[in-house]
Amino acid sequence: GLVKFCMKQEIKDVCITAPPFHQVRAFISGVSALSDLNANSLNLYNGPGNLVDWNEEVIHSQGKTKGKRRELIKGELERILRYQKSGNPPLVSFDIVIEYLNQRG
Repeated sequence: GLVKFCMKQEIKDVCITAPPFHQVRAFISGVSALSDLNANSLNLYNGPGNLVDWNEEVIHSQGKTKGKRRELIKGELERILRYQKSGNPPLVSFDIVIEYLNQRG
């Protein structure tokens, strides 16, 4: 939805910010949407939010998983790999993300 909105509004640059343990998957999701919609005119950037305590217990964005931020990273990486394989939701490979970053400059 974000990529479609930016294309419609002719926005050229967008910064993705998410909870630290979710940051990588959020960015890959954005690059996946760019690829899927052939949104070559949109530049996507990764912007970490405020500093947080990695030992603080939090609830994951879906409300199902609870743990320290540092503990939630493993689950996020597992989801990235699963979504890259299964395509539900479809995530591009790490190679495509790196290729995007190299062409974006």
